[in-house]
Amino acid sequence: MNRFDMHVNLRAFPASSRGNQQRDITPEEMNQYFIDHAITHALVLYNRDDYSELERLGNLTKTKIYGVQCIFGPTKEDPTDINTIPSLDVNLEGRSFLSGGYCYGIKFASERGWWKRGEIVDAGLDYNKDKIIKKTLAELPKNSIASFHTQGTSKPDNTASPMMLLNFACKFPDVKFIINHGGDYGPSSTAAKPSRSRIEERTDKGGFLRHIAHRVNCLSALQASEFTPNLFIDFSCFTVGKATLVVDGKYTQWAAGSDFPFSENFPINYTLERKNFEKYCEIPDDNAVQFFEKDIDYLTNKTLNYHDEYYFVKYKNFVKERRKNNEQ
Repeated sequence: MNRFDMHVNLRAFPASSRGNQQRDITPEEMNQYFIDHAITHALVLYNRDDYSELERLGNLTKTKIYGVQCIFGPTKEDPTDINTIPSLDVNLEGRSFLSGGYCYGIKFASERGWWKRGEIVDAGLDYNKDKIIKKTLAELPKNSIASFHTQGTSKPDNTASPMMLLNFACKFPDVKFIINHGGDYGPSSTAAKPSRSRIEERTDKGGFLRHIAHRVNCLSALQASEFTPNLFIDFSCFTVGKATLVVDGKYTQWAAGSDFPFSENFPINYTLERKNFEKYCEIPDDNAVQFFEKDIDYLTNKTLNYHDEYYFVKYKNFVKERRKNNEQ
């Protein structure tokens, strides 16, 4: 049985702009994590210049790893120039998946990682305004991965969103896009529905807005990935909202992730993530493997077959049946 962890972090990563924690996980520790949680496949995020650590992990683990290079700077003292695309491992002989290496693509983050903007160094990206994103996507080979953090917020101008990634996916149809956290990081405590009494008394309007926005963000990710060949969801950071939306819509283009070792104030591991989802539904791990392993042309054909079934069979028959009932 496949157990695909869609989000783990190798070696030292910068803390997010909202958190203070720093983690440093060695290849040996990562491999032990894979063993402890029986992980068969994993999307492994690694720092811009740490391919050797990814390779070391690949050489010692039995888990199938898909390395994704975080092209932002790992520290404030070592930022990436916002006007210069760094060396992309996915294009280098021996490092790329196309030549037997472990790198499958790149990662962008809206909240994490350092960039040099002239004389200013700051963290995170604006997915709509920062031109380096499209410039980098244009450099990626066919079937490579572009993994994007999505934050989740009730603000209407949020660009770290499924809709932004849907735009990228349509503009770069030969690149496979991963929606990290499935549209909304969560976690459960910040996205939970307020009590009935608090809603009725209007004593937690912000909490109610946050909860509904969480569902809207995650639903848009599920809809986009279900109908777009080159979009898939990393549903790390379990919430009841994520699980119930999957059940309601019978969505299939997602898998669980742990975001190991980041947990901020909420202990997270892959086994716990699986158990939480499996209270509600089966996890379609095989679809995750297929998304990474199959050519984009195969995925496109599969998705278009789904379109035909959805639009021209299921609902065509539904409309016929309604018309027949109305005429009686």
